[in-house]
Amino acid sequence: PSGEGGASVGRELRLTLRHAVRAWEAARAFRPHIVHAHSPATCALAGRIVARQCGLPFVYEVRDLWEYAAVLQGKFAHGSTRFRLARAVETWLLRTADGVTPICQGLAEEVIARRRHARGVVVCPNGVDPDRFAPGEPSAAERARWQPAGGPLIAYVGGMQPYEGLPVLVRAFARVARQIPTARLVIAGSGPAAASLAAAVREQELDDRIHLPGVLAAAEVLSLLRCADLAAYPRIACPTTRLTTPLKPLEAMAMARAVVASDLPAMRELIRPGETGELVPAGDDVALAARCVALLRDPDRRRRLGEQARAFVLQERRWDAIVQRYPPLYEALFARRRQGRFWLDLPRSTGAAPPPA
Repeated sequence: PSGEGGASVGRELRLTLRHAVRAWEAARAFRPHIVHAHSPATCALAGRIVARQCGLPFVYEVRDLWEYAAVLQGKFAHGSTRFRLARAVETWLLRTADGVTPICQGLAEEVIARRRHARGVVVCPNGVDPDRFAPGEPSAAERARWQPAGGPLIAYVGGMQPYEGLPVLVRAFARVARQIPTARLVIAGSGPAAASLAAAVREQELDDRIHLPGVLAAAEVLSLLRCADLAAYPRIACPTTRLTTPLKPLEAMAMARAVVASDLPAMRELIRPGETGELVPAGDDVALAARCVALLRDPDRRRRLGEQARAFVLQERRWDAIVQRYPPLYEALFARRRQGRFWLDLPRSTGAAPPPA
């Protein structure tokens, strides 16, 4: 390939073909009734190819839109030829899928606009296992690890992507530290913005107050959140962050932590300001610092926000309840094709299970 982004296009086409071959082999072995693929579009395209070859319904789980995600990853510029091509492929997949399960209402509205109808669109949002992410008192050892000076703790757990706004959090914490000298910030995770984040910490001369432990094991995440007085999610404003809801704030909310996040449409699907958390203008480190200081100085308000956040998760974001949204969609799609021929005359792969009854 040549021209704008040609090498990258070639890599993505090869990736799609590899996905399709593996999905084809799995379909031959297990004879499913439905093919369900999720974002990115390279994965969804492979799923659609296999579904059509097998005569099966295709469900597309949309977690982000390809063209916007690729811009954030630096693959091409907004409005470029490759951007328009990616958008066209994404839109074609959305229009031709038998069912679409976006992870939030903002994405659902975009999906419906591109499909030009709402048939087959079922919102299946991010969720949490509230038994695993349950509130609890931290042990003395946990406090010694995360709060060695005994002061208040702000935590961020998640990816280190440019759109997460972590330099904003570092600048905000510099202001917090001047007002609450014993405060500490832990930013856990990894990603392409890790190096620039470390540089921002050094620039603020906060190496002794901001801890960057990298990727944490599952048990360590629970330990950190148990110790945290506050969890912060300072995403910047861009198409992806306006449309898609993150998972990690829900985990902190399930553990009854007070959460401060950027005021974006997607975040408002998770946080009701003053009830299940607090929102501040995206990119505004001054406002973020002020809200953090106010909450760190008001333990009763933090406790109230945390309790209401967990109640929201228990009522609306339990995984065991959310997964119940899939069977009606699957059953409706299967019923539409019950009289059709689901399987081409394919040789069964060695050791395959028999077709489902």
